[in-house]
Amino acid sequence: MDVICNNCKQVNTISTLHCRNCGAKITDEARKKALAKKERPSLGKLIKFIISRIIFYGVLLCIPIAAFIPFGLPQIELVAEDAQAKVMFNYKLLKKNLEAGAVKKIGVTPEKINTIIAKLIEDENKGRDELLNLTQLGVRISGENHIVIQAKMKLFDEIPAYVEIEGQPVMTNGKIDMEVDNVTIGHLPLPTMFFSYFVDKLKTEVQSYPKIVKVLSEVKKIDVTPEKIKVALQRNLEHNPKIGKTKLKLRYEKNKLTN
Repeated sequence: MDVICNNCKQVNTISTLHCRNCGAKITDEARKKALAKKERPSLGKLIKFIISRIIFYGVLLCIPIAAFIPFGLPQIELVAEDAQAKVMFNYKLLKKNLEAGAVKKIGVTPEKINTIIAKLIEDENKGRDELLNLTQLGVRISGENHIVIQAKMKLFDEIPAYVEIEGQPVMTNGKIDMEVDNVTIGHLPLPTMFFSYFVDKLKTEVQSYPKIVKVLSEVKKIDVTPEKIKVALQRNLEHNPKIGKTKLKLRYEKNKLTN
């Protein structure tokens, strides 16, 4: 700390007894002025302090806003409304074929997958009163053998939340899984260290929807192209003799639907 000589205005250190320029004694009054000046921050420093705190708390505030703000998020694409009945009919027919033990290899667009899942979630959410509920679950293709899982949820049935998990779908021990590349909560990309936590949370939530779990369990192979998701489906159940009649009835209803 510096102290100014009252006689010649030379700058001296606070411990100096006499001015190094003129030799005058450094008074206690001069030392008190130097100490007071140090204790009183300058206007520039005060402004910098205020700005730094505004930025710090602004960043903290932006994190929940980025995570939960519902605007500007990607949509979960469905087929056109007038085509949804046909998609659900074909899904019912596929289920009957699987119940008969058939192996089905199909190529399907994300929009059709999302339409089927949306209907299953709608059915299962009736009368459901949980802390966290799925409102939509979907998929979109992000590249060769890469997809993005999209999940819209509501916390306390009021607070919207959106999660995206991007990666490569793989089969592990006969079950569909994913090698995760990125996880986003709302508009906020997460660090790698948090991937497993949020992926496990989403898996747990999805597992509380038995119809979706059943569909996923029937996937035996998956391959993603830029246009479609190709899957091999099989259900390991004994043949049901009633299936034949049911399939004939479904085909009759399909003709009515298309005519």
